[in-house]
Order: sequence, then structure tokens, then C-alpha cells
Amino acid sequence: MTTQFNPVVCMSYLAHTALWKVPRFPLANHGAEVLTIEHSIAADAPMTAAVLAALDVPTVLLANSVGDDTSGIEVQGWLQRHGVTITANVRATRSPRADAQLG
Repeated sequence: MTTQFNPVVCMSYLAHTALWKVPRFPLANHGAEVLTIEHSIAADAPMTAAVLAALDVPTVLLANSVGDDTSGIEVQGWLQRHGVTITANVRATRSPRADAQLG
């Protein structure tokens, strides 16, 4: 008898994220020097799918589509580098973004 493993399904929205490292959080209506910018993805399900893929657990990500813009290309590259299979298609639209500041 053989054992068949069904994939773990991870579901959430999918967006490009830029994490900005700043020396301190700026006051309202003021700027801050950006020390570094790290490109990543949001939300929890894509990150969970990447961890499962790294552990060789069959997984699939159900998420919104991303565009063929710069943000969408970053997201697709991140998913490929982390071995995540996704059901969304690439569309010629703007990709969702979520930016954050790290102080």
C-alpha cells in the first residue's frame, strides 16, 4: 500500500512589500533617512507556504493575481526562489503593495 500526500493549501492575499529601515520613526509630516530597503511579500500564507516548501511538504498557495509590473515581477521571483506553487495568474494590471517602516 502506498501513501499519498495531499498538499497543504495556504490562502490569503498576495502583495509586494518594501521594508524600509530608518534610524527613527519620523514625526508627523516629516521625513526620515531610509538606510535600506528590503523587498519581500505579504501576507502570512505566502510566507507559510515558503516554510512548508523548504521542509519538502507539498503545498499550494491560493491567492490573488499579481501584475506584470515591477512589484509583480518581484513577487513572482520571491515565490520561485522559495519554491512556492501558486494558483494565481499574471495579469497586466498593477500588483498590490504593502510598505512598512522599520525603526
